[in-house]
This record gives sequence, structure tokens and C-alpha cells, in this order.
Amino acid sequence: MGFSKEYTLYSDGCLVFCIAEMAGISPIEVNERFKTYDAFGYYQGEKCLVRWDSIHKAIPWLSDGIRVRRYENDRVVNTIMEQGSCIVCVDYDGNPRTVGDHFVLFKGNQEMYDPLGGKIKKTSTYPLLKGYAIIEVGKKDDPLQELKSQIGTYKNQIESYKTIIKSLGVDKTKLEAEIKGKDKEIKRLRDLVVYEKVRASKYKKKFIERRTFDIRRNKSIKLLREVLRRFYSLK
Repeated sequence: MGFSKEYTLYSDGCLVFCIAEMAGISPIEVNERFKTYDAFGYYQGEKCLVRWDSIHKAIPWLSDGIRVRRYENDRVVNTIMEQGSCIVCVDYDGNPRTVGDHFVLFKGNQEMYDPLGGKIKKTSTYPLLKGYAIIEVGKKDDPLQELKSQIGTYKNQIESYKTIIKSLGVDKTKLEAEIKGKDKEIKRLRDLVVYEKVRASKYKKKFIERRTFDIRRNKSIKLLREVLRRFYSLK
């Protein structure tokens, strides 16, 4: 899978299989597209991890994906109604203490496509649901698909940002006020830098003028001493 020699499509390619099912192409083609368009990131030193933000680049009739690391049934149901399916992350062995992430494709009516065996199964097959991912699907021959897909990507990103803000418990109004406050502070510091530069320039000019005056005065004193020395030597 990807550029890995250790991980293969058939051992660890469940997500690639789900994306292929949504795109209407083979997992092998998805794998090749992802390799061509740099849609694989690194996992344990192997370049084989699907990059959610690069799906659209590799498959133009799909939007980039947004992964949510907790299961929200209402959101999954709405996605199935709108898109016909939704990628769901389940726990393969049903043990939350082990790493058993496995991706399947929920299709509605309590049915799912399971890459393991490539069969339609009941969603109750994996009772422990860990999260989901939203990818919007368009038509291959739709001339506006590029724009629609980009809009879908932005919508997913907005929802993701909302989820992050909500999970962090950040007050939007307070955050905006803090940002404005920081902007004012940045402007104040920039103005201060300009002021200090101007003041330093004035001090530099005065110093040069003073230094020039001192040099000329010293030359005049030296010349006067020489004249006096010669005058007294003639007597």
C-alpha cells in the first residue's frame, strides 16, 4: 500500500477500499492515484498513511475528507442521506485497550460494506464505534465538479473547526476579542519600532554634527598652538 513494502492493500488497506467503493473505481487505481498525487503520508517510517486533505487532488470527483475521532450517529445518518454512504471507524477486535482501528462504509438500513471480505454486513458486526469521516461524492462528468468538490472541502473544514472549538471549550466572542487585542498590540509595537528608528536617526545626526565640530575645534587649537610656538621662537 502506498510506497510501503510492509503494509499491503489486503492487510491494511481498509480505508483505501472504502474510498474506492465511494469513487466507483478499484482499490488499485485509488492506490496509484494517491501515490501519483502525494496523498500518502508517513506511518512508522513507511509512506502509506492516507492524507485526508489530499483526496480531492487525487480523485477530483471526491472532496477532501474530514475525520472526526468520536462517533456521532446523527451526523453519520445525515451524511448517508445526502451522500449515500459514510466512512466509519470501528474497533476491529472490540477491545478499547488495543489498537484495532478498522474502516467500513455505512450505507443505511443498518448495512455496511466491509473491506474485510468485500461483503455487505450488518452494522452491528462491530459494536464499538470510534469515529467517522465525511467525503462528498460528485459526478465524474459534471463540469462544475471541481467547484462543488472545493465547496464540499471548505464545508467539511468549517465543521471540523467548529468541532475543535467546541471540544476546546473556546468562547468564539472572547477569542475574536483576544485576536483584535493582539492585532492592536502588534500595531503599537510596530509604531514604537518606527519611532525608535526615527529617534535613533536624529541622535546619530546630532552625534555626527558634534563629532565634526570637535574635530574642527581640535584642528584649530592645534594650528593656533603651532602659530604661537613659531611666534615665540622668533623672539
